[in-house]
Amino acid sequence: MIVVITGGTGLVGQALIKKLIQAKHTVYNITRKLRNPKLAGYREFLWPECSDKFPMEAFPTKESYGVINLAGEPVSIWPWTKKRKEKIYSSRVNRSQQLVSAFKENPPQFFISASAIGIYGDQGDQTITEESDKPGQNLFLQKVCLDWEESALRATSISRTVIFRFGIVLSYKKGFLYEQSKWIKKGCLPFVFSFKEHWLSWISIEDLTSLILWAVQNENTRGVYNAVSSQPVSLRRFYFVLKKQYKSAWLPLIQIPAPLFLLKRAGGEMFQNLLMSSRVLPAKALSEGFVFKQKDLETALKQKNC
Repeated sequence: MIVVITGGTGLVGQALIKKLIQAKHTVYNITRKLRNPKLAGYREFLWPECSDKFPMEAFPTKESYGVINLAGEPVSIWPWTKKRKEKIYSSRVNRSQQLVSAFKENPPQFFISASAIGIYGDQGDQTITEESDKPGQNLFLQKVCLDWEESALRATSISRTVIFRFGIVLSYKKGFLYEQSKWIKKGCLPFVFSFKEHWLSWISIEDLTSLILWAVQNENTRGVYNAVSSQPVSLRRFYFVLKKQYKSAWLPLIQIPAPLFLLKRAGGEMFQNLLMSSRVLPAKALSEGFVFKQKDLETALKQKNC
């Protein structure tokens, strides 16, 4: 089958494209910058950032196809200026709306969209599943996720629609784990703020791409899924396990007594959003038979090639 993908140059997109090609799918990557790698079963189509005109030639007219939408500007780049927030929002919500509108005349067999567990807001140590409430907390990232999913769900009437709420994606190539491991390898001391237990809901890049491929190939998958491991960990536990991977067990954790509201005030809106604590479980994926290969943190962090 042909799989049309947006956001294919990001961390998840690059790994997923390789997995799709290995599974004998043909990939059409809609990208803002053509790279033209010589890969069998792979084509690129340009969708300039400054243009609202969608490259309609990316949609096959005589063959069945599916669409995976992973597009979105990184949220961890500081500072969050007004312009930066507009890009975070529009790259997810507006582009998703444009994408769905573009394929309405020739609907795909499936539409898979990324979202994030930020939709749940800050829920402390409460256990969360796909059925949990999403209390309004006036947080920017929560609004982005809510509107992002609403735009994706417009495809429900014409295509099998799946939404994955990503947790923290663990990879040594890029992202949260990459940044934290750099400091640990240098012997820098990790800091853990001693506010109420802060939970990290994570997923390995290998399991995440396998989960998306599972949805591509399983026609029974529909609706919203938490894309996280079944074993979330506290921030303190994460650093403890990471230290062991680099034989840095001697390196002490520094615990700083600081109330959460002071940290949020000191770090501004970006800090307030990124400090959300969510203890999220993948209840729906587990109930439908998906098997995680790296469900515990120790196993995931040993995969240094991911």
